[in-house]
Amino acid sequence: MLVAIMAAISVARLVAVTVGPDWCVSYPEAGSPDVNYALRIAAEEVRDDINKATGLNLKAVPASKAKSPAIYIGAEFAEKAGFDLSGMKWWANAIAEKGGNIYLFGNDRPGRDREKFGRGLDWFRCVLPSVRASTRFLEASAGVRFLMPGEVGKEVPQRKTVSVADGFLDTEMPRIIYGNGRSGNNRSLVFLVANGIWGMGAYHTYGGHTHPNACPSDRYFKTHPEYFAMKNGKRVLGQTPQQTALCISNPDVEELIVEELKRQFDMGADICQLSQHDGGMVCECDRCRAMYGTGDDWGEKFWIFHRHIAERIQKECPGKVVNILSYTATENPPKTFKVFPSNVMIEMTVQRDELFEKWKGYAIPHGLSVYTTLGGTFVPLGFVARQSFAYLAVLAKRFRDSNVCGVYRCETWGDLYGTEGPGYYVFNKLLHNGSLNLNELLTDYCNVAFGPAAAYMRQFYDVQDSRLRLCDRISDREYYPEAAAGMSEYCKTRLKNPLDIHGFVFSPETVAQMEESLSRAEKTADLSGKQKKRLELVRLEFDYAKNLGAISTLYSAYKLRPTKEMLAPLAKELEKRNVMLDRIFGGNDRPMKLEGWPELVPFGWACTRNLMKTNGRLMGKIGAPLTWPPKMLKDALPGVNMKRTEAVRTGAVPTFLDFEVGTGWNDLGGLSMEEIPFKARFKAMYDDLALYVLVEGDLADNAAVKTFPRDGRVWNDECVDMSIAPGNTKDIWYHFIYGTDASSRYDDATGLIKDPLDPSYGKADALWNGKGWRTVNSRKGGKWRSIAMFPYSDFGVAAPKPGDSWFLNIGRVFKTGTDRKAEVLALWSPNMESRSMSAPSAMGKLIFR
Repeated sequence: MLVAIMAAISVARLVAVTVGPDWCVSYPEAGSPDVNYALRIAAEEVRDDINKATGLNLKAVPASKAKSPAIYIGAEFAEKAGFDLSGMKWWANAIAEKGGNIYLFGNDRPGRDREKFGRGLDWFRCVLPSVRASTRFLEASAGVRFLMPGEVGKEVPQRKTVSVADGFLDTEMPRIIYGNGRSGNNRSLVFLVANGIWGMGAYHTYGGHTHPNACPSDRYFKTHPEYFAMKNGKRVLGQTPQQTALCISNPDVEELIVEELKRQFDMGADICQLSQHDGGMVCECDRCRAMYGTGDDWGEKFWIFHRHIAERIQKECPGKVVNILSYTATENPPKTFKVFPSNVMIEMTVQRDELFEKWKGYAIPHGLSVYTTLGGTFVPLGFVARQSFAYLAVLAKRFRDSNVCGVYRCETWGDLYGTEGPGYYVFNKLLHNGSLNLNELLTDYCNVAFGPAAAYMRQFYDVQDSRLRLCDRISDREYYPEAAAGMSEYCKTRLKNPLDIHGFVFSPETVAQMEESLSRAEKTADLSGKQKKRLELVRLEFDYAKNLGAISTLYSAYKLRPTKEMLAPLAKELEKRNVMLDRIFGGNDRPMKLEGWPELVPFGWACTRNLMKTNGRLMGKIGAPLTWPPKMLKDALPGVNMKRTEAVRTGAVPTFLDFEVGTGWNDLGGLSMEEIPFKARFKAMYDDLALYVLVEGDLADNAAVKTFPRDGRVWNDECVDMSIAPGNTKDIWYHFIYGTDASSRYDDATGLIKDPLDPSYGKADALWNGKGWRTVNSRKGGKWRSIAMFPYSDFGVAAPKPGDSWFLNIGRVFKTGTDRKAEVLALWSPNMESRSMSAPSAMGKLIFR
């Protein structure tokens, strides 16, 4: 937010100081080489844009070669000219004229100590207000517009002169002191800074989770298991390193966290993030439970613990700031105190109005910052436009009104400059200047970006926005008014299948209107080369989005009438999608850049073919029908018939001899019907005490075996993945994973928690442990054979009778390399709805004979 904008123009002498052919643009040589490198980029940008606008031939030169008159970039020149920079902090910057020269300056500095950091710093870790002054000068005096990354994304209008008034002074004092953003190359520095995206500067973030970085499990778990959370009487790891909880009552753990913060401060950071692990696991030891008298209230426990660490840092690292993350357990402010130490900032991960209201009653010396999840591949819409202009304008106002001082943009918001570009522009402009008008910003953006096709493109964006505005509530977690009533876990508004949202946003009628507008824009006469290239990007992104919309509509029709006639058009659209992905990636794992636009990566720098195959991850991940293999659709009607198998009654506990004789074997195939290069099979048997599942799959005799603790990440190695719903419904079901080492076992249960207001309602309860289930293994002849026994007492049910049925699914993970993602997934009953091994909707029926 702009705290002040001051402009003082000499009234006594109304003389314009005009940049002429004898001028140069100069950048500093003394001081930080990393800062100077960035200022040189800014100087070259000023030179290039002025030359292009006016036809001049200015040179960009280092300080030792500079001669007045000049445009001087950096504090070094401003101080020599007599300007007082003592009150200019962070991104405060100024444009000034003095003595016939133009000065663009602020207190530039590296955000890390280069030697202690161990390598050179990119601009992302520097504070560069002189670059901001340079972009403001180009916008105000030369009319340059920075709409998208790179030369294609920039407009430099022709003009006779570039000038400022004699004695001119324009000072900007931004409230925002950091704000990340990524793009193509070093010149993206200029584009991002022009749009108010500063980089992290002197702020060190862990991306959300300090604890696991201060005490990494791969370094300490074997030698100091007491540092980690206790669960069911044992020290355990989380499902991922970032989800591994610590035993925070252990004084050594506290020291590790403090030392990690001090390490970052010693390397030059002025602000460092302090945050707990991801996920909901906590330590069950008696000392942790007794801490601060908070019992099971881990939100309050973390707040008090983090306040204590901040107090230590205040004494040991005076002048440094601790940015405490408000996240999951600590989403709400603390209950037991309202005053934070003088070195604290709070980083909010949820930005609802009522939370900002709650924080108003707290003394937070360094104010609020935000961790936003506006885009990226994990939001429900994935690789298509995600938020409406109105929502972004409201959010920007909310941040300004709350004096937010830092914006961390999680993931890759800035990956869809074709279909989301106006949204980025609106949000960034309004975040820094609330006096601007949303409608005028959008009109201006379209006029500059698309010239004679502006009216058509405004129609294109308005139609898309009309649909996005209706689904803001679905696609973004900050829109939940129910949370104010303590119902955020009960009243979830997100759709379970994100593909449904695509069918709504890009409905046939909406797509037809957008297609008409875009087609007219593309056919407009007198488009410049840049305008055509921008439309090419819009076309690429829109074709991808409308294909998803069509797939959603046709998939809904197929599920309503699962016939070959209804499957055919869906299969055709899926094939069209595969052709489109081939065009986007060109045989590579990353998207191909558009010809003539090297600075921009279509669909973002984080996009991979594997990720786009499912249109994203987490909330954005789509399984069926995107994962259906085209070849398999010729002779199949996916999802029509439920898989069935029998459990044969046995008079003795099965042995490995049962693998050689008997019938009832079922082959496993690809997770969602795709072909796989491995073989696996299973059969089920039962008696009065237990269900037995025999599984056989390919595995080299010399393949390494990994051992995991109970409820560890068994799925990261060769394993069997099994889902069982003991009864004629799937209301309660159990999930078992076991490895080639019989001690490597994981289990959880879903449906045992009946209270809909319980935060764990409807979720897998990893704290559940079956007491009696066990496995035995055999490896021989390139096969891994296992027998798993599940006593009925684990499920709390009676022994089944002939004719009874349960629900069941059997999966197998084949590892093809050391990377976690290097694996092949096999499943007996294909999961047509998502790429999950344990979806209850995919279970087949087990009939007892």
